[in-house]
Amino acid sequence: MENRRAAAPTSGVLAPLLIFAGTVAYLGVLRGYGFQVEDEGLLLFQFDRVFRGQVPYLDFHTGYTPGLYYGAVAIYDGLGRSALAIRTVLAVLNATSAALLYVVGRRLVGAGMALVPPLLWLVFVPLYPGEFAAFNVPYPTWPVTVTWLVLALALLRWVRVDGAGPLVVAGVAAAATLAFRPNSGAFAIAAATWIVVAFARRATVLDRVAAVVASAFMALGVWIVFDRRVVGTDAAVHVLPMLVVAIGCVGPFARGRPDGRGMRTVVALALLGAVFLLPTLAWMGRFLMLLGREVFAREVLLLGSDYATLYYRPHPAPEPYALAVVAGALLVSGAGWWVRRDRRRNGTVRLAPAPLVLGGLAVLTCVGLGLARFAVMPEGWRDSLLLQGENALYWLTPLANFGALFVVGRAARDGRDDAGTRALTVLTVLAIAMYWQMYPRSDFMHQITSAPLALLIGVALLDRGLGWWEEGRWTALVGRRVVRGAVAAAMLALVATKLSLVVPGALAVLAEDRPGPIPTGLPVGLEPAADDDLSALHLTAAFVAERTAVDEPVFAFPAAIGILFAANRPSPVAQDYWFPGRPDHQAETAVLERFRATPPRYIVTLNTGWTFFAGAPGYFLATRQFVTGNYRLVARFGRFDVLAHRSVVDAGPVVIVQETGPMTDAIEPQLARRRQAARRWMAGLTPEDAAVAVLPNDARGAMLVLRALRDGGDMRAAGWILAGYRSTDPRIRREALKAMPYLVEELAARRMRWANDEDPPDAVPFVRPYANAVRALLADVEAAPFARALLALTDPSAARE
Repeated sequence: MENRRAAAPTSGVLAPLLIFAGTVAYLGVLRGYGFQVEDEGLLLFQFDRVFRGQVPYLDFHTGYTPGLYYGAVAIYDGLGRSALAIRTVLAVLNATSAALLYVVGRRLVGAGMALVPPLLWLVFVPLYPGEFAAFNVPYPTWPVTVTWLVLALALLRWVRVDGAGPLVVAGVAAAATLAFRPNSGAFAIAAATWIVVAFARRATVLDRVAAVVASAFMALGVWIVFDRRVVGTDAAVHVLPMLVVAIGCVGPFARGRPDGRGMRTVVALALLGAVFLLPTLAWMGRFLMLLGREVFAREVLLLGSDYATLYYRPHPAPEPYALAVVAGALLVSGAGWWVRRDRRRNGTVRLAPAPLVLGGLAVLTCVGLGLARFAVMPEGWRDSLLLQGENALYWLTPLANFGALFVVGRAARDGRDDAGTRALTVLTVLAIAMYWQMYPRSDFMHQITSAPLALLIGVALLDRGLGWWEEGRWTALVGRRVVRGAVAAAMLALVATKLSLVVPGALAVLAEDRPGPIPTGLPVGLEPAADDDLSALHLTAAFVAERTAVDEPVFAFPAAIGILFAANRPSPVAQDYWFPGRPDHQAETAVLERFRATPPRYIVTLNTGWTFFAGAPGYFLATRQFVTGNYRLVARFGRFDVLAHRSVVDAGPVVIVQETGPMTDAIEPQLARRRQAARRWMAGLTPEDAAVAVLPNDARGAMLVLRALRDGGDMRAAGWILAGYRSTDPRIRREALKAMPYLVEELAARRMRWANDEDPPDAVPFVRPYANAVRALLADVEAAPFARALLALTDPSAARE
């Protein structure tokens, strides 16, 4: 790679230590912020299972490998059974990742530019004000990020100095990755294999055959993981670069040691494989004996589990503003290349970049003024810009990966074999492989945690492009100040934008007295104006703990197991996460047989806010039938219900805690507060209110009300949806159409909730005034499902037409 910073010194520990300390401080301040009941609650409860002596796969079902659980048990042993203990270690792990990302980055770019990847990563790791911070959730991706970076450092050293030591470290890092997360470990060993194939010495026919076979074997395995896709976005973003890597490492990218010596391919592959397999087979062998081959293949290796189909979420489509960001990046790079080309083709510096820079600033100014004048941005400019930045990263990341492959290919064609090119080749292969972790659930949480190395690659390409600009007709000093200053200003603005969203909530939590019942294992909080859901969770846990013994099992459905962690109560079954299809109906039948013999006295479930578990009650119909026939509602705290078995004769009257509020509170830009306000609004809604549904006059207010109904409303608010649909403003009409499927889904889930207290006729007074108007929607393909669902309440015969 042609980069004058490629050989930047890697000595010195001050900068990594400062990054580590700053990250620990940032994450430490937010250590007690929020709680994510579905995923964080699941993991904390399963950690507790192992802490109590249970065995993963055997005593409970999980999709993660055992290293995660036994690591958490070590934390519980050392720091106590608490979410804060886990979060403390997560802060250290993530700070380590940030520091290592900087260290790896210095191999490609200067010390200043190497700060950009860890800053970008930390800025974009999701923090949802009023809900939770993703870096507090003990996903296996956090320790896996550390092991990926250790793998990168080991392989970077191996391609420089050869020898067995770095390969041993690489094998251990890949094995550790697999021990925490199965797909990540498979991708890590595949990437390491390709790098060995590319850089080991091929002295004999056996070496050449081994290189081809190893590369093809890894490519086939990765392709199978991607469900053998050959078309579509996933194939373009993931499979295509994999093919380029697999073929390139055998052929064009292949480089032996410059001195013609070094480790042979067969020896290097054997060493890497042995170091990877020894610890892996040790723990896998134990579980193979415990589970048997069929269960081991399905539960540990996920072969035949169909998890990719069940949890699949397609790669998101690009937003217009995100496309503008990508186009802008390409234009800036193209203009820089033009500056460099003009200088080198003519042997002199004729073109001054200043007019291009001024022209670009003028365009940005016009765009900014246009946005300020015409863009609604209902959720505020900060959230809107960050959301558009998130969407842009879905496309900038593969663009960076393909760009790096192009640069590596050009270097191979030109015969360049400098240290920078070798480093870029190694990191490109690793970045592409690490990015595969996003599949099969392509949401932003999976995207950003899969992209640290891709961010580094992108910054390396940015650094290359900035070097082109610096070749223009201005002095080197001025050029560097302008170009590097622009990058520094952009990073400072991005960090300041994120901190302005994060710090107020964190300070509010730190200052909060936290009144009310707070379980010792879950001493976390939120801003007082956004803590309805967390307070309801604490109240539910306290209610359950008060009425059950410490060792009494309580059943949680579909993903409310975090309440049992907070209440310090066990579960009677091995399934903690009831997603439609996993567990399947066979497992459901086994659970029902156990319940019929020994039914739990209490069940914790949901009454609304199902998110992506909305289909669970309808899928597990047999369990619902058993529950509705044998249990009754005894308490409702917000969206959490507690059901008691009919044998519990002293359950007392039904306890209901749900505050009410006006519609005006739902005109709120922040999602968590908006959802909370919508639920309060729905709790106090009357037929008289619904009969005169009117949206605010301003576009922003109207859009926020419609988003509130999308996030926390129900079909009784159909009048406001219809008002939005009839709006002459296309943006408001679009928001109404977007909200419709959510209300239809919510209606279906409410009818299936286990409290069995949703009576369709109860909604009729709220929607009857709109029965005639809604018939016109049947002709609109997008609105027809909503219209049929509403008509099913007021005129079932019309809904079937």
